[in-house]
Amino acid sequence: MKSNRMMIAIVLVIIVLMGCQLTPAGVQPTATAVSAGTPYPSLDTGAYPYPLVEIPPTPDPYLQPEQQAVPPEAGMLYPDLKDGDSLEWYQAVGVIFMGQVTKVLQAHSLDVFITLKDGRTLVTVEPQIDDVLKVIEQCGEICKDILIATE
Repeated sequence: MKSNRMMIAIVLVIIVLMGCQLTPAGVQPTATAVSAGTPYPSLDTGAYPYPLVEIPPTPDPYLQPEQQAVPPEAGMLYPDLKDGDSLEWYQAVGVIFMGQVTKVLQAHSLDVFITLKDGRTLVTVEPQIDDVLKVIEQCGEICKDILIATE
């Protein structure tokens, strides 16, 4: 008798779960598709957002170098930041993941000094000690040549 009740309960649960999966005829499911042109996650996912960078246009192979008008700062990350300026932690993570870092110095005070490929040194504060090392490890192949120094 108990096994019959248990079987009925299981069947009812399965029917309810299957009903949740079905959509009425003519109604589109409400799933959000990821755009093929957006390589970065949405800013509302809770992940660290990547910096918004304007990608310079691809040079036209049929034009002479002097005919290709690409401003020198077009490929620069955070062109508004000068040498020695501060970054938010999420911005620093984005710069690391984009492969723009050559050196990282981590201090016991949680200050992190990041040297970019363009020569600028930026400062950020990591949430916990060694967080920058974890980020570099997660970055993988892109970050394999980053020089790391700890104080």
